[in-house]
Amino acid sequence: MCFYKNFIDEGQKWCKRIIDIKSDFAPAYVLLGRMELQIRLLEETFFSLNEALKLCKDDLRIFDIYNDLGSLYTKKHEAQKAIDCYKKALE
Repeated sequence: MCFYKNFIDEGQKWCKRIIDIKSDFAPAYVLLGRMELQIRLLEETFFSLNEALKLCKDDLRIFDIYNDLGSLYTKKHEAQKAIDCYKKALE
């Protein structure tokens, strides 16, 4: 588990560096949010994915973001919000 956590920590650092350089780069926020979700940084995940959603223009990536938000709400035991996000992913 320690190796995995170190891998995610390093990935988070790189994503944050990218965001510092190009703050409107939605894929960096998506990737950061996914890493945060893996290590259960749930509030940080919410922020990162919502930033990605604001910046994103690509329908396929919007699908992924809503799917990830659904996973976030599932981990938070907020079933209705998870269902709503999964439905938005399919729109």
